[in-house]
Amino acid sequence: MSKNDFSKLFKDLETRSIKNTPFQEIQKVKNKKSDNEKQFLFWLDKELLKSLKKEAYERDCPIKEIICESIELYFEQKKKI
Repeated sequence: MSKNDFSKLFKDLETRSIKNTPFQEIQKVKNKKSDNEKQFLFWLDKELLKSLKKEAYERDCPIKEIICESIELYFEQKKKI
């Protein structure tokens, strides 16, 4: 490129209107949370967590769903005893 090509390119950049440049607006994703839910944190064995993630992937569902089902099953079985 010649020197003239560069000067033309710079003049084009100088004359561009910055006001016309679109900006992307970023908004925080709002999670749907039921009034009946509460956050809970606990620790799991690494292998158990790996199995849980694999199961969630295969079922195409969130890990939370599997954990909730498991806890409900536990209490159903406990009532039968």
